[in-house]
Amino acid sequence: MLKEGILSQWHDDKGYGFVTTPDGTRYFLHIKAIKRTGNARPNIDDPVTFQARQDEKGRWLATSAVVGNLARETSRKRDHAVAKSDLIDWLTLALLPVLAVLILRTDHVQLLALACLIFSTIAFAAYGLDKARAQSGAWRIAEGTLHGWALLGGWPGAWLAQRVFRHKTRKGSFRCMYLATLLLNLAGIWYAPVLLLRLGT
Repeated sequence: MLKEGILSQWHDDKGYGFVTTPDGTRYFLHIKAIKRTGNARPNIDDPVTFQARQDEKGRWLATSAVVGNLARETSRKRDHAVAKSDLIDWLTLALLPVLAVLILRTDHVQLLALACLIFSTIAFAAYGLDKARAQSGAWRIAEGTLHGWALLGGWPGAWLAQRVFRHKTRKGSFRCMYLATLLLNLAGIWYAPVLLLRLGT
C-alpha cells in the first residue's frame, strides 16, 4: 500500500533523510530507494509517495519512493488509474465462460481444466510473492514471468491476484499485456483442436 508524506529532513551530502507522514511517523529514506525521474535532487518539504517496510531492527524504511512534483501527480491520478482498469476486469469476467466453453469442446477436458487450475494457482502465488518483495525492496519477479504463467492458462489466477493484492493494477502497459496473454491463451485453446484435425487429415 502506498503511503504519502513530506521530506522533513534531507542530508544531500550523505544521500539520506526522513519522510514524515501525517500521523507523525518518520521513515528513513536512502537516495537509492528513490525512483529517479531526472537529475533533480530531493528538497526538504517535497511530497513523497512510497512503500513502507521495517528492517531487521524494526526501523521503518521508505522504499520505491517518488519525490517532488511527480509524487503529486501520482497521488492525483492514482484513483483515476484504478478506475480505467475496470474495462479489463469486465472483459476478463466476460471471457471466463468462454474459457469454460472452449475447454468443454475439446477431447481433453480434465487435462485442460487441471492445467488452468495449476497455472492459475502458480500465477496467484507469484503475484503475491512479487507484491511482498516490492514492499520489502527485495529482488522482484520479472513481468515476463508473470505474463508467462497467464499465457499458459493461469490468467484467471493472475486476474484474481491483481484484485486481491492490488498489484499491477495501475500500470497500463502491464495490464494491456495481461489482456493480450488472455486472448492468446483462448485463441490457442480454440485453434488447437482445429489444427490437430487438419494434421489428422
